[in-house]
Amino acid sequence: MTDRRPDRLNSRQRRLWDLHDFSSGRGLEIGPLHNPSVRHEHGAIEYLDVFSREQLLRNYAGHANVDPAAIPEVDHVLMADDGRVRSIPETLDGIEPFDWVMASHVIEHVPDMIGWLDQVAQVTVDGGALVLVVPDRRYCFDVHRPGTTLGQLLQAHEAGDVVPSVRAVYDYKRGHVGTNAAALWRGEVPGYGARLYDLPQVVEQVDAARRGEYIDAHVWALTPGTLLEQLVELRQLGLSAWRVESLVPTARNLNEFYAVLRRLPRGGGWPASLLADEPRPEHEMPDWVAEQVELRERQRELRSRLDARKRRIARLEKQLQRARGEVRRLREQQAPADSRSLPRRAVGRLRRALRR
Repeated sequence: MTDRRPDRLNSRQRRLWDLHDFSSGRGLEIGPLHNPSVRHEHGAIEYLDVFSREQLLRNYAGHANVDPAAIPEVDHVLMADDGRVRSIPETLDGIEPFDWVMASHVIEHVPDMIGWLDQVAQVTVDGGALVLVVPDRRYCFDVHRPGTTLGQLLQAHEAGDVVPSVRAVYDYKRGHVGTNAAALWRGEVPGYGARLYDLPQVVEQVDAARRGEYIDAHVWALTPGTLLEQLVELRQLGLSAWRVESLVPTARNLNEFYAVLRRLPRGGGWPASLLADEPRPEHEMPDWVAEQVELRERQRELRSRLDARKRRIARLEKQLQRARGEVRRLREQQAPADSRSLPRRAVGRLRRALRR
């Protein structure tokens, strides 16, 4: 952590500054909306978004979760005057590459992740950083969705997707459930009744996507392990110029994880030494497979504990039956005057049996 980190930061910003010194060099934040991760008082920062501030104010007028006053001026607007969404390099044409790029809850929205990573690489200096904040599908409203595969990333790239596909819109809208991170961390996964969109609403959005309209969606459902593995493999396929420098898994009761990527030198042919310290996934298998393995192990553990409890109950029941027999025997031996009282010795035996 740099000693130039600002004093007045919230907990989330402190976590980001632990990963990267945003006061060093020129930076670009993509899609800050009303909550920039890096503010002008923190460093040399410029903002890029699809829309201008004026259009964002119109888009989010009356939106309960967006503070209009907090939306900053957008320095670089992707939306052209003719309604076409330009690429990042086209929008930044003639501007020197940036030393670092910040993107919080952005990468999961982009229609073509491979193409987007390439665009960001084009506007970043060699050795520059891309800092990502990514929602973890296991602890957000994407919990019902299966994880993104590398094949899906390749398909979107081959198709040249510029808007979320029919697949992406359907999966996002139909799988969207009402929940929160703390509940999911406790294992309280909502059922189908928690889905926020009914089938007619989903079909309406899918029809709009089919017509080529831009329907905002979580195109990709990600976890730390799968994103890490896919980023490594994309570079191995020659489809990415980024190496993973660090990855911070999702903390308990939170719904996002953090990654810092480093722009490899232009020209390719990167030596193995440059990639030697790249982190590896926690499991030598896809996350969703590891989750199933862990779940089965947990089930076996719980089943074993349940069986042990059942055996203990069976033993206690036998001891209780013996104690009751002893009580009956002692009562039969008692004088009629004492028939209403339970012998102390029998009571003691019964209590000891129940405590075992």
